[in-house]
Amino acid sequence: MTDKRFKVVGYGALLERSRLNPLPHWCVSYITPKGERKTVVAPDLTTEIYPARYDPGDSVGDHLEFALKYEGVNLEILKAVFRATDTGDLMAYVRSKPSGKYARRAWFLYEFLTGGHLDLPDLTQGNYIDLLEPDRYYTAPSIRSRRHRINNNLPGAASFCPLVRRTGALRGYESRTLDKRTRELLRRYPEDLLRRAVSYLYTKEARSSFEIEHVEPSAQRTARFVALLRRAG
Repeated sequence: MTDKRFKVVGYGALLERSRLNPLPHWCVSYITPKGERKTVVAPDLTTEIYPARYDPGDSVGDHLEFALKYEGVNLEILKAVFRATDTGDLMAYVRSKPSGKYARRAWFLYEFLTGGHLDLPDLTQGNYIDLLEPDRYYTAPSIRSRRHRINNNLPGAASFCPLVRRTGALRGYESRTLDKRTRELLRRYPEDLLRRAVSYLYTKEARSSFEIEHVEPSAQRTARFVALLRRAG
């Protein structure tokens, strides 16, 4: 959107000020001086228009908080922004809202993603909060971070952590209880038959993968690939 009357906020503003160009977020947000709340959904991008009262301000912390509150968590963008941002700006934001949930999430994510350590004292009071909101994301069992008083429920490590939003489409699949129906179906067949079928499919998958790569694997290499597939669950 190039209309100068609209102010980009959140992740869009952080990327503009840092001159970064990572993979785009699923949505982009703007503030309009005159107008009402509006959402425009396109196949590859959702545009969110907010009235002036939502304007977060202009600091790094202002846009970080807006992004985490309204646009969700994007680890790739956050890591790029953190690396390009003066830590003094981030620490000023956290110090201004030491018990704020979005400031604490930003603080935790900075240290989680960069491996750095902000010059801030550990929190000693306040309730623990979930890093990811379970109603917005699929989460893992949480691990407590005492320093930030955060329940880290990210589904992975800093080196590999794919996030999945609980979209309307996925919620629809949840309501169909496909996992329960699958287990009921599998109970109709002998375990030995299922075991042999799975072994056959794993081997076929291994061979297909090697064919795509135009590789002629040895029997030992195929067996190792099958073993990895079994471990993947």
